[in-house]
Amino acid sequence: MLATHIQIDICFMIMIFIIYLNVRKSNNYSFDNKILSFLMILVIFVLFFDALGWFFDKRVWDYSEIVLYFVDIIYFSLSCIIAFFWMIFVYIKLYGNMDMGKLKWVFLAVPLTLFLILNITTPFRKLIFYVEDYTYVRGSMFALQTIINFGYLIASSIIAMIQRKKEIY
Repeated sequence: MLATHIQIDICFMIMIFIIYLNVRKSNNYSFDNKILSFLMILVIFVLFFDALGWFFDKRVWDYSEIVLYFVDIIYFSLSCIIAFFWMIFVYIKLYGNMDMGKLKWVFLAVPLTLFLILNITTPFRKLIFYVEDYTYVRGSMFALQTIINFGYLIASSIIAMIQRKKEIY
């Protein structure tokens, strides 16, 4: 099981890196292409930290619990950051800029910010996850990460549907 998860992560890391190289070769240095390139790099890092999480889970050595906390904190943080930046990418792709107003963008970043704070403090509070006997365990607020990720992805879809409706009419 461990090898399968790591192999899947590595395969997708390679595929996304190839796509990243093709986007970079296009010589299109627009803001939305820069965000897309940034997102691809973040996804590669998420896959890398996912593979590390699987590798270090249940490994017993002096600092394995600390390493597992570090790896999983980065993994969960990046996954939410990707969802947020995907929403920004979709908005810029559809409207050509970020002129939604700074206050709205700050408001939209509140769930991400709160999650990042909870996630960073998880070794002390065990809300998102915790490590017990060298093993990753989901915390009582684990679902928050999924809700925030899907919230940003649903918001991106709604933004796209609204723009599509405007174009039709």
